[in-house]
Amino acid sequence: MQALKEQFQKFYTPKRCLINAGIMFAAVAFFLTQKQEEFLLPIGFGVIGALYLIGFIYLKNRQTNK
Repeated sequence: MQALKEQFQKFYTPKRCLINAGIMFAAVAFFLTQKQEEFLLPIGFGVIGALYLIGFIYLKNRQTNK
């Protein structure tokens, strides 16, 4: 379990979380400009983008507090 935890700590860096959040919010903008038939796609991508943004803030604050 410890090895898995260390692997995720190395994989999810603040920079990677911020890039992923930007990609998700770009997807939201793209789907909002398309047909409104698929109204759940922007909501889903927006939630994922918000989670990445929260992860970025958490990781950034955690690194400065150490």
